[in-house]
Amino acid sequence: MIVYGIAYSGSLLAWILIPVKFILGRAPVDDDVTKFLVGSHIHPLIVMIGAIVLVAVVLAILLYFMKQNEINVKVLPKKAKGIYVTFIIIISIVFFLIPSNEICRYEFSYVKTEDEMFLSNCYDISVEFDGVYVVRANWNIDEDGVIVGVALKDSNNVYFYSTSGGFTNTESEEIKLSKGEYSLLVYSAANNDEWVDLCNTFQLESTEIDFIFSDSEKYSVDGGFQVLRK
Repeated sequence: MIVYGIAYSGSLLAWILIPVKFILGRAPVDDDVTKFLVGSHIHPLIVMIGAIVLVAVVLAILLYFMKQNEINVKVLPKKAKGIYVTFIIIISIVFFLIPSNEICRYEFSYVKTEDEMFLSNCYDISVEFDGVYVVRANWNIDEDGVIVGVALKDSNNVYFYSTSGGFTNTESEEIKLSKGEYSLLVYSAANNDEWVDLCNTFQLESTEIDFIFSDSEKYSVDGGFQVLRK
């Protein structure tokens, strides 16, 4: 039981370290912990704290078990304990020395005024290598009935396109990109005319959508996005 408990607590190390790397934009894209963070929308710090608490509970149960069975931790070989601690330290150092796969990260916060036809902003992204990339985007809006979304494009094509009418939304998608310069557009529209004008202005696919617009003249949008090389 002691061996299993130590092994289990060690396996939880990834749930403590990867949330930190996720915040720094350096989390491995294909890792199960990363996929959980993206899909669950749970803040990485909450996941990390939960893992720390779980490790503490496992260790507390181990100590209780050893006390009940009159097993003294001092009888464990000092060499074995030293190897375990050294292994954890080395793994942690190597983990954080892995270079970042983040191409860019932006946070945004806008307020749409009555004078604006629609809300939009573009960010320049430079891709240095051909390959598969992951786009992650999230946004919040304080008004119902407003479409918000992001689109990754160059002068000829749109590679990533996501639109949502909810208050909060999170998207993650893999796309193939070639070396070159791209623009990521953050946009919103509060009525159908704004939506059509926005699509025409930025050469997006304009379609009739089944959505009840609020026709609001003032609202705010905040969020962020990342582009990472897989």
